[in-house]
Amino acid sequence: MPRNFDPLDTAVLSRRFDVFEATCLPSILGQTCKDFSWVLLVDEMLPAAFRLRLENLVSGHVNAFLHCYSNNLRLGTLNWLVPYFGESKENIVSTMLDDDDMLWADFVAQIQAHLNSLQTRSGLPRFLLMACRNALQWDMVAKRHAPLGYVKPWQPRSPDGRYYPPSTGFSALSDYPDTNLSIFRFSHHLARFYFADDKTVARMSNHAQKRIKEVRTELTRRANLTNGEVVPAGEAILHWIPGDAPQALIVNHGTNRRILRLFYNARKRVKIDGPASLAGFPIDLAAVARYMEKHPHHWSHLVRQLRHIIWLKFSKSHRGSFTMRFCRAMTHFATRLRDLVLLR
Repeated sequence: MPRNFDPLDTAVLSRRFDVFEATCLPSILGQTCKDFSWVLLVDEMLPAAFRLRLENLVSGHVNAFLHCYSNNLRLGTLNWLVPYFGESKENIVSTMLDDDDMLWADFVAQIQAHLNSLQTRSGLPRFLLMACRNALQWDMVAKRHAPLGYVKPWQPRSPDGRYYPPSTGFSALSDYPDTNLSIFRFSHHLARFYFADDKTVARMSNHAQKRIKEVRTELTRRANLTNGEVVPAGEAILHWIPGDAPQALIVNHGTNRRILRLFYNARKRVKIDGPASLAGFPIDLAAVARYMEKHPHHWSHLVRQLRHIIWLKFSKSHRGSFTMRFCRAMTHFATRLRDLVLLR
């Protein structure tokens, strides 16, 4: 984001709320299983008018709560979440969902069915990561012949070239209080590596190795405290959520942080014609149309963010002379400009 970007600016909040109402909100209110708590992290400085608006929007779900974020909040543990879980606090599943992404209607039901199946077969593990194997991306940028945008597959690759799951729907089962870890303690792009063999981990970046070591140390410490293994030897730490249909929908638009995702897999995108294009997702296309009409100047936001990305690429590059860095930045700019023209 640009250096002068203020996430609490009224115009920014208005746009984010409109995206939330069109995407994330209906996907949660439309879950076929209602037996879950929805905890929304909000900035402690969120203006009162927007907080009231948010409270009214989420009131459609019985167990919806707003939790103020602060710098001293330890998101990686479950302690801050426990008050929202009523009497059932032994096995807690925490799930990550951004305010502009979506889950398919049976997400909660499928998670619970999978865990019930594990319970019946061998009992629940003390810790488990779960992720969506099948995901789509929605380029929610209006074009003349595609007013609702396009849908395309999610196909990012991890450092070893293999598929890694999206953060949307990334979940952790923890045996509380012994395994007191929430999903915020883990990175979705490292999900398959936390218990990979040492040779595999050694081929990764220093930053990735450090994060993997921190998680391993934490799990080992908790195992020692409770006199038992958190993850038994030979057990898979990552389970793919069962199902062949798309399970997660990552929404790309002109003002989100991962803006370059708009340019990925352009050849595989398909025009959205109506609800059938996003079957299984509780989507409010009327709200989407209102968003498109209300914010017709998203292209200017897109260009500004691209300009900022190019500047960061130039200013943070320390390899080579000024001329070489400038040429690389201009090459990157030309590539993104071409992508922008094709997108439009």
